[in-house]
Amino acid sequence: MSIKAVEKLEVQLATISKQLPSLPQGFSEGLARYAWILSGIAGLASLASAWDLFSISSTVSAVCAFGLCPASFGVFFYLSIATLVIYGVIYLSAVKPLKDMKKNGWDLVFLGTLVNLVSVVIFILAGLGGNLVTALITVAIVWYLLFAIRPIFAGKDADDGLEI
Repeated sequence: MSIKAVEKLEVQLATISKQLPSLPQGFSEGLARYAWILSGIAGLASLASAWDLFSISSTVSAVCAFGLCPASFGVFFYLSIATLVIYGVIYLSAVKPLKDMKKNGWDLVFLGTLVNLVSVVIFILAGLGGNLVTALITVAIVWYLLFAIRPIFAGKDADDGLEI
């Protein structure tokens, strides 16, 4: 997915979000003000999950070295770890710009939600669990909240032709 495709998706979702019920102004402002904390928590949780999966693979691989297990971890398992790391780094990279109320922080969080969708698909393919329907519902809720605070971050920087 190219940057242009992500920008086009953002514009389409911004248009759709304008037709949805608005959040109370105070709630939106509070959510925007503390988005950097939520982004930091999400980033750290993602990196911790990646570390846990890697630790599990190391332990199981050591046991398998003695011939005690018939299977090994596949490429999707390691791809899922990589996507968790990417997701975590994106969210942690968004902390400072979000704290400074800059649009590029919002953009990073939006990109993180797209990486999250990809990671769910990889998790499902890797047999690590996950439910695509649940992931889509979760992302829809996150996008609703994210696009509710977008005008606060976009301000005059929005170049999507939408009035803010």
